Amino acid sequence: VLNALAGEFIVASLDLLKPFGRFLEIGKRDIYADTKLGLYPFRNNLSYFGVDLGQFGSHRKEDMLHMFENLMQRFATGELRPSPTKVFSLKDIGKGFEYMARAQHIGKIVFTVDQNLEAADTELDRFHSRFGNGITVPDGLEVFRRLVSSDETPPCIMVVADSLAASDSTVRHQSSVTFTRPVDTLYREPCDSNEEALKQIWEKTLGVSPIGVDDDFFELGGDSINAIMLQAAAEQSLNLNLSLASLFGNPTIAKMAKLL
Repeated sequence: VLNALAGEFIVASLDLLKPFGRFLEIGKRDIYADTKLGLYPFRNNLSYFGVDLGQFGSHRKEDMLHMFENLMQRFATGELRPSPTKVFSLKDIGKGFEYMARAQHIGKIVFTVDQNLEAADTELDRFHSRFGNGITVPDGLEVFRRLVSSDETPPCIMVVADSLAASDSTVRHQSSVTFTRPVDTLYREPCDSNEEALKQIWEKTLGVSPIGVDDDFFELGGDSINAIMLQAAAEQSLNLNLSLASLFGNPTIAKMAKLL
């Protein structure tokens, strides 16, 4: 049982466990309130764990990253799916909070905002009149995320943005599916079937075509999510059990092909 329910629901959740079951408590309320818990349920060889992910990230960061890597791989392959959501319109925010206060839901509660297309067009016109063509908010947030996570000083960030107009200094591929390769590496074709198979996986995962066997994964715009998707695709198509550490240490098709 993965539990965040409070009070009497803790005992009720313990009763759901079969012998030798495990109970993971991720809630904080009862722990900090020093709520008492009887020992009777533990006659069935149960295990109870109090889990504070904040402390886990501070004191056992490497272990947490390893577990997160495995977890994301299982989401990428479809073995795991996100928890269910209960959706309320923002105009029904009161009902949404009443529903949440009952603490009887499973998954997440989500509030949706109706998009005012006319207002959005007006804001876009204001932006263009003041700044000209620029990158979108999601692209800007992606730049910020990469700046924060970069180990380079100063960081060198490349983001492919659909919103930039083609000009002498900006070349944008018009296809909605793929982008031209954003690297200066001399293009080299695959030499064998392994490199050709990896080339197809990389192009499908990164949305860039063509990709040469010496092109660097990160210079192509690859990130941690792309790495997990590539890892899952390589395992499914080539039966290659590839860790993220192996990918990061062999960030080209030519180097990765040597692992096959």
